[in-house]
Amino acid sequence: EDEPDFISDAQAERITELIRRQMNGIVWGLEADPDAYEPILDTVTYEDKSKEYLDGEMWCYGFMAGVALTREAWQPLFED
Repeated sequence: EDEPDFISDAQAERITELIRRQMNGIVWGLEADPDAYEPILDTVTYEDKSKEYLDGEMWCYGFMAGVALTREAWQPLFED
């Protein structure tokens, strides 16, 4: 029920291939230089403060949404 509706098999293959290419690019980048990765964080300023603070809530939400897609694969790490 969560699968997208494609107009053709060719469209499904094309979109799947683009997603795989993006994923592989991320994997290769992390393997080649893991220290170069920095999550994109937002900033927040509280009304009574003039200083901006880094806010990782949305990054964390996105990360956990990704984990939820393959929960079974992550389970051994949760148990460790």
